[in-house]
Amino acid sequence: MANTLKLLSQCYESVMNLAEQQKIRSIAFPALGAGTNKIPHPLAAHQALEILQEYTERFDRLVICLNSDESLKSWLDTQRKFFPQ
Repeated sequence: MANTLKLLSQCYESVMNLAEQQKIRSIAFPALGAGTNKIPHPLAAHQALEILQEYTERFDRLVICLNSDESLKSWLDTQRKFFPQ
C-alpha cells in the first residue's frame, strides 16, 4: 500500500506541475486511487490534500469530484486537517 500511496502523490504532483506549466488556473480531479485501486477515502484524501495544499495560492480553483455522501464526509474531515478555518 505504501508504494501505491507514493504513486498517488506523484500523480497529483505531476498533474499540478503540468497545469502550472500550461498556465491552467482551475483544475478538477476525481478521487484518484479510491476507485480501481480501492484506497480508502481518508487515505486518498490525505495524499491528495497534502500535495494540493502546496498549490492553493497558485490556482484559482481546485476541485475534487466525489460520488457519494460517505466519500464527501471523509474528504471534508481530512480537508479540515489541512485547511483549518
